[in-house]
Amino acid sequence: MAITALLLPYANGLRAAAAAEDPHAPLMRGAVAMTAPHPVIEGESVGAKEGIGLLSTRDPDAGGEAAMISPPAFELRDLSRTSFLSDREARLAAYAAARADHGDETAPGDPEIEAILDLAAFYLGHAMLPEGRSMLGALSTVALPPAQAARRGALALGLEVLGPRPGPLPAAAGVLLDPVHSDWPDQPLMLALEAIRQGDPAGAAPYLPDLQPRIDALSGPMREVVLPRLLEAAIEGGDWRSARDLAALFQSNPILKGSTAYLYLLGRAAQDGDAPLAAFDSLVAAAEGDDLWAHKARLAIVELGLATETLELAEARDILHQASQLWRGDEHALDTAVRLAKIHAELGDQPAALEVLGRAIAIHSQSPRREGLREEAAARVEAFYAAGAEGSLPLGAFLAGHRRIAPGFWFEPGFPAQAERFAARFLAAGATDIAAAEFETIIEYLAVARDLGLAEVADTRLDRLTLLRAEALLEGGQHERLGALLAQGLRGEDAALLQAFEAVRIRHFAATGQSAQVLISTQTSEGARDLRIEAAAFFDEERWTEAHAAYDRLRRETAGTLRFTDAVRLLLSAHRSGARDYAIEFADAYPAMRDTPQWREITTGLLRHVPRVQPLNEGDAKARLEAADQTLGALGAIVPVAN
Repeated sequence: MAITALLLPYANGLRAAAAAEDPHAPLMRGAVAMTAPHPVIEGESVGAKEGIGLLSTRDPDAGGEAAMISPPAFELRDLSRTSFLSDREARLAAYAAARADHGDETAPGDPEIEAILDLAAFYLGHAMLPEGRSMLGALSTVALPPAQAARRGALALGLEVLGPRPGPLPAAAGVLLDPVHSDWPDQPLMLALEAIRQGDPAGAAPYLPDLQPRIDALSGPMREVVLPRLLEAAIEGGDWRSARDLAALFQSNPILKGSTAYLYLLGRAAQDGDAPLAAFDSLVAAAEGDDLWAHKARLAIVELGLATETLELAEARDILHQASQLWRGDEHALDTAVRLAKIHAELGDQPAALEVLGRAIAIHSQSPRREGLREEAAARVEAFYAAGAEGSLPLGAFLAGHRRIAPGFWFEPGFPAQAERFAARFLAAGATDIAAAEFETIIEYLAVARDLGLAEVADTRLDRLTLLRAEALLEGGQHERLGALLAQGLRGEDAALLQAFEAVRIRHFAATGQSAQVLISTQTSEGARDLRIEAAAFFDEERWTEAHAAYDRLRRETAGTLRFTDAVRLLLSAHRSGARDYAIEFADAYPAMRDTPQWREITTGLLRHVPRVQPLNEGDAKARLEAADQTLGALGAIVPVAN
């Protein structure tokens, strides 16, 4: 979708807000005149100062002063795009000839050095920065005479300050910005451009009024890079005289005159001049481009719309989202991400804000702002997961938010602990499949982080999470996956974790009808015995005496509060093991057995008959008991005894 399509819903509102003013009347601010809908910056340009020449006056033989020689001024205005190929061919030929004349000697001779410096200057003049740096790289280890060293430093400085990103300067280049080289004519221009490159446009302010002579000496491609930066610094600093003079230089350059940079800067000037309609028109026109200035225009449109209350937050979010897709990778893209995250948060969508911040932190790993963003994101993550864990966030919103947030934060310190809170909330809610899957994911990311040396992760932590995953799988009846996990075992030797893990194994065997395995495990696993599971296993194996003994121990340990299922099995195992007196005593003592009509009939018929009871009556009682046993078996098939 084009940017203009997003702006249409509030464009008319902005025009209505400005309707009280004459849309064609210029609004003055300093020396800047803005006229809607096509603003222009008027005024005369400042003429070039006379007497600026090449300064390299220090005597190379004057002791320590020889190292302080200043380079000549840049004189690159004659470079032309139309003769680019022939000019480059001539310089390459001169370089090849110098190399041929020099022979096989390792260190380059003076003609070769001059040819390299000429090629670097040629590439600088055409704003081909990587190519220029590559040429100077051939001289990086060469000890040059003072004049050539000064020229190399000036070229290196020019190739850096024209670049788009902040960063340290090469030592030989940075020294030329020291006051000792104040006689270098290009130093004010270089100081201004370096301040802007480092994100300090105010630092360029002292140099802006007197730069035109040196700008005139630059090539067209260089002017196309430096003029927009200088004009932007003048506008941001409110230096309207310098802004007027710099804007006049745009008019003489056909590429700059219709550029997105010029349209954007006109919009900025109009915005600062309280002419929102004129600013809007210029910014929208600039936003249709595809360069950095177009991106800046999109951001400025958002701020203009919010400031004039003609843009809703949701509309600002949509514009910033589109802008974030069109421009990536630098500090301007990071600005967009930070602003977009803030608007998401203002709209109450914390997961979306964190999703944006997570991507920004990952992409802008070298940004000096990264640590501050990580701290902000960590606070937002803590607030979101605290709300989810406490239950103040609905499960659906917690799940959807976690799935948006997690991909950008898995390797951030502390996030696996937040994911544990997520899994624990869903496990407590009975969503065992989600909980088990999350515990598995946490384990995988922690293991990878440990393998990559990103974090120290103890085996006990991984084993504790494995146990939680196993319990979630068991509770959810996912026995096939649980069986595979149990077969893998734990990593460490923590006794408590091993006991708990073995207890899960026994419950798994019991729930899947592996009674023999239950007995093996309960008899070999110290501390992991579960009497109910063990008793059920004996019962399933028809080992009635052991089943009776196990259920009797369970009865004593639960202080007589047996589950009804356990009580029935205790009665049956006592009867089948020949402990008739025990069965009678238990049937009388157990309320549910005594008070349920059907069971009272069975126990009375089976256990209270006299020795001379009729065979038919005894058989009938046994038949009833066996039928009850079958019913219990059917019940056990539906609800596992372990539960």
